[in-house]
Amino acid sequence: MRQRVEVKIRRPPADVFDFVARDHWRNHPRWDPNVVDMTPLDPGPIRAGSRARVRRKRGADDEVLTVLAFEPDARWVSQTQIGPFSLTMTALIEPAGEGTSRLELIADTHARGVVGLLLPLLAPVFGRQMRRSLDRIKEMVESPARST
Repeated sequence: MRQRVEVKIRRPPADVFDFVARDHWRNHPRWDPNVVDMTPLDPGPIRAGSRARVRRKRGADDEVLTVLAFEPDARWVSQTQIGPFSLTMTALIEPAGEGTSRLELIADTHARGVVGLLLPLLAPVFGRQMRRSLDRIKEMVESPARST
């Protein structure tokens, strides 16, 4: 199942990328209320191949998020296995005028077994969560008091 949401943010692509990708471990829990904490598993700055342990509000086990693509100021792709669900998240960032960016989030979700049959029923819930996260990212990146 694929879902997409997008928004224009009044900041240049480098600022949006820094918030969404370069500082992902710190910022993801700030925009996603389902994520409690992300702990890096690899030393150094985030790059393709970097991993982090993700702790969610609901869920007995932690999961590991792996960065699949890290293209500065343009593209971030990560993959997480959440029980029977596999989630690949893509953030595409592009210029959208003077000092403005377009951020598109794309979620590709797959599930094994019977749970896969439930995905279409969960689509509205996932869509609302993605929209809330995107709105929060916009609010935080545009805030003059933001701390990234």
